[in-house]
Amino acid sequence: MTTSFVVLGAIFLQAIDLSRDMLIQAMEMRSAVSTLALAFALQQHDVLTAVDGILSLTRTLRQGALTRPITVSKTVSCDSISQ
Repeated sequence: MTTSFVVLGAIFLQAIDLSRDMLIQAMEMRSAVSTLALAFALQQHDVLTAVDGILSLTRTLRQGALTRPITVSKTVSCDSISQ
């Protein structure tokens, strides 16, 4: 279910014609918000305990997923793929 939200969100963000940097930031923010919403929903249904949530957040921060910048090294056009 979350994959369908990611795809729809990416299509919407591309449709509003953001610059590349703003598109990446918007996708990161959308991902963070949907992750928090999913965690809240799981906690409300007693699937995710507070301890599990804290452990998950700690491991995520320890891996640096939220602290390192995302860089794009190369842009590939559709023309180069079809050749």
